[in-house]
Amino acid sequence: MAHKAASDEFIIDVSRYRTRAASSGGQPETLALVAADGKLTPVETRVLEQALEKALLMRVEEELALAGGDFMSEIDRHTGEAFAQTLDFFRELSDVDRPEEDQHNLDAMRKVLTQLAADHLIGANKMGAAQIGQIMQRPVSTEDTRGLAVRLLALLGR
Repeated sequence: MAHKAASDEFIIDVSRYRTRAASSGGQPETLALVAADGKLTPVETRVLEQALEKALLMRVEEELALAGGDFMSEIDRHTGEAFAQTLDFFRELSDVDRPEEDQHNLDAMRKVLTQLAADHLIGANKMGAAQIGQIMQRPVSTEDTRGLAVRLLALLGR
C-alpha cells in the first residue's frame, strides 16, 4: 500500500508485493508485481489496467509494424515477378521471324516499353508501400484497448 509520509512523498510498502518473472516463448522476460494476498486495491487495479493497456498497445504496434513489413515485401516480390513476365513477353515477340525493318522497329519499341513498364511498376510499388505506411501510422484506439484490458483483468480475477 502507498501512504503519504510527513514530507509529502509517497512511500510504497514493498512487503505487500512479491515479484514473478514471466517468460513466454522467445519473448524477453518481464517482471510482474503480484499482491502477496492476491487482492489488489482499486488504485492498484487502475494502475494495472493502465499498464496492461500500454503493454497491449505496444504489442499491437509491434504486430502492425511486422505485418506492414511483410506486406511491403510482398509488393516488392510481385513487382519483380511482374517485370520478369514483361521481359519474357518482349523476348517472345523478338523470337518471331520478321522483316529486318519490322524487327528494328520492334526493338526500338521494346526498349521504350521496357523502361515504361519499369517506371509504372516502381510507381505502383511506391504508392502501395506509402499507403501501407499511412495505415501503420494511424493510432490504435485507446478506447478499444482499454475495454480489452478490463476484460483481461476480469479473466485474471483481478
